[in-house]
Amino acid sequence: MFLDFTPDRQDGLWWTIAHHEPYWHAEFSRQTPIEAVAAVTQALPQVLSDHRHADRIPLTTEDVAHIAKTSGWDLTKTASGVTWTSPDGHCAVEHTADPERPWRIVHSVYDGFDTRWSATFTHDTPQQLVAQFLAHVSDETPVERRFADVPALAFGSAVITPTHTSGLGPHTAHAMAQVARAPATDSRASASRSIR
Repeated sequence: MFLDFTPDRQDGLWWTIAHHEPYWHAEFSRQTPIEAVAAVTQALPQVLSDHRHADRIPLTTEDVAHIAKTSGWDLTKTASGVTWTSPDGHCAVEHTADPERPWRIVHSVYDGFDTRWSATFTHDTPQQLVAQFLAHVSDETPVERRFADVPALAFGSAVITPTHTSGLGPHTAHAMAQVARAPATDSRASASRSIR
């Protein structure tokens, strides 16, 4: 098993997971949601028969077609296979007869550069890994992102959900933590001096 992260690749394919005997590989482009890539990498030990941490890493038992159907994705039959399209129309999963890369997932918001990502899985990739990836892509649970990390074109389509954290910068959060750790007598004396 081989896992490679190469953020300087000119083709934008940052993540590659490869297996030998049988040979298969999966590739993920730069903007692919890291949670979905992590879901695949975390599932690898179980798919390869190492169940030591199965109680901590949930592995989907559903197939791709069932996940797409229960998530409300539209099914379209094509000359070379099938395509499932997400309810918002931004993501498509293609399963074709291509002997090299039968699984291809593509996402884009208004064909925007920073919103486009793709994932491909070669012929012998365990379908459970493709299902694991799709289960996380189709999950509607919000993921945490900084505003600076959300592409401008995605703001019209993204659902912004406030987090439970204060949203303060690291320096402010550190200063607030230091104030909270100060002895109670010192903080009361300081407060009474500032009120007078």
